[in-house]
Amino acid sequence: MATSMPKEESYEWGLKAFASELEAKTTAVYYDGEKTFSVAEVYLDENILVADKPKGITSEDYESLVKTKYSTATLCHRLDRNTDGLICFALNENAEKELLLAFKNRDIDKYYLAEVYGAFKNKKDTLTAYLVKNSADSTVKIFSNKVDMSISLSTAH
Repeated sequence: MATSMPKEESYEWGLKAFASELEAKTTAVYYDGEKTFSVAEVYLDENILVADKPKGITSEDYESLVKTKYSTATLCHRLDRNTDGLICFALNENAEKELLLAFKNRDIDKYYLAEVYGAFKNKKDTLTAYLVKNSADSTVKIFSNKVDMSISLSTAH
């Protein structure tokens, strides 16, 4: 007589089997209860790892995932949870110092591609706003006009 697993156990078993199969292929897997994430290496040498972070996972959780494969990896910048893209990790102390300094001095250019629904008023335009970051309370405010201590932000289309 065949017995069947309750639906919940069957579902859990299926997820675990899927995660195990994925883990065998990638060696680093993160499951948030809805999605399974893995480390997608784009560039790797003895100093840095550049990985393709998917949307739906925080940079900090992605760093934890990366550390399961590269224990010395240190996150050098962040991407929002809903942003996918390349993210840099230092694999040693010297690389961390160099990368953090390069990001701080804006020696590394960051480019974003946004998907837009609808139509712009002008076919080509550059939109400019001004950002003020308050490190004390971890907030950022955006202004339409330049204000004291602001950094210019530009988006062209």
